[in-house]
Amino acid sequence: MRVLLIHGYTQNAVKFRGMTGALRRVLKSKCGAEDFVFAEAPFALPDERQDEVKEDADENKKSKKRLSWWITKDLPADQQSQQSKQSKGDATVLKQYQGWDAGVVAIAKLFREQGPFDAVVGFSQGACVAGVLSAINRNARNPALADDKRFDDIRFKAAVMIGGFIPRDVQLHKLFDAEQPISTPTLTVYGKNDTAVQPASSIALSKCFETSHTFVHDGGHFVPTNAAAAAAYAEFFNDSL
Repeated sequence: MRVLLIHGYTQNAVKFRGMTGALRRVLKSKCGAEDFVFAEAPFALPDERQDEVKEDADENKKSKKRLSWWITKDLPADQQSQQSKQSKGDATVLKQYQGWDAGVVAIAKLFREQGPFDAVVGFSQGACVAGVLSAINRNARNPALADDKRFDDIRFKAAVMIGGFIPRDVQLHKLFDAEQPISTPTLTVYGKNDTAVQPASSIALSKCFETSHTFVHDGGHFVPTNAAAAAAYAEFFNDSL
């Protein structure tokens, strides 16, 4: 099994590699994973930048590069009044994720040059990206954005989304509809005490998938690797690959 890993907001590939040593050991021993490739977001953040998802401040000290998969902007006032709505159980104030496609195009290049990959695993903002990849996955039934040839190399069998959420981007939000679930098999992982991404946001994300396993742990916003989590990863990949 070959796995593509996608870091979170303010992180980078080197930092996420350091954060996921235990996860990679679990995936190797329990799921037969043999190779891991780390994607890296295209947008550098200044130190003072804040956004809708904040990673642990202690982790920021471990690397100088603070990256994001997009730049979040408010919609113009006229669009905001039209687009703000009650959606998927939450009052969703939609935004613009400027440059989101640049990150996905960079990931498509990884699929083309370093693939194939059997699975993608994303954390936090990276879990949101994994959800987007699952929607446009060319192995999925009726993939989203099918006419956009830039994404044609994105093909995989399953995704793990840890501490994830539905994108609030005005375009991407439309891809996530529980009434028209995405067919890519997914495992949604979240903590009961997550204060960075509320559990309700991860639950809403999981409901947008046709085949969605769920693992809930007692902690906060991190990648769990205890025995229960390892069993959940193993069960999911054994069922999905």
